[in-house]
Amino acid sequence: MVCVLSGRCRRGRLALPRTSVRGRTPAAPAAQRPDESTLLPQALEIFDFECRHGGLSLATLQRVHAHVANWPAGIGGRLRAGAAVVRLGGLAWLVPPPAAIARLGAETLVSSLATCGGEGSGTSAAVRAADVMAHLTGLHPFPDGNGRVARALATWLLVRAGYRCRPALCLGDFCRIRQRECFHALRHHETDPSIWREFFAHAASTCFIPASLA
Repeated sequence: MVCVLSGRCRRGRLALPRTSVRGRTPAAPAAQRPDESTLLPQALEIFDFECRHGGLSLATLQRVHAHVANWPAGIGGRLRAGAAVVRLGGLAWLVPPPAAIARLGAETLVSSLATCGGEGSGTSAAVRAADVMAHLTGLHPFPDGNGRVARALATWLLVRAGYRCRPALCLGDFCRIRQRECFHALRHHETDPSIWREFFAHAASTCFIPASLA
């Protein structure tokens, strides 16, 4: 999976509350965005429906994006057309692949889940969900809202494996609260997946009831 990371990253210096992407439609202020946890149930229903009727595809991701990231109104489901650079505090944190490669990568990634979304449980399911979330975030196929789509997909994979969502906290809440660690771990996924997988395992144990206990 293509994911190009650039810029410097030092532990303790990645505490930045906002991200920006060159060339994208400006994101709406956080106060205007619908709460991620309230949109998640329908996103999971979209994944379930698509999986039962022909399998997941890039169009599935576009439908989920239209539901969880439609701000400003009208951009939901639109794929990124040009180059993008995700910046944190002025430094290039993530340089996604060109738009055409990002689309192909996202299509390949999600299509591979179509027939095996329910397989696996326990640790293997968590690792799989962690890697899918990191890869989709790195591909960055949408101008904005990639994190919400990636977290929704990771949540769906865990639920399919038998995990049960806790009512008080979703992956988006956890990643926002632990933003420094999240960005640091994601940035190193390609070179050392264990850092991200450890972070995600902590998130999963906090936001979900494990399959063995559900």
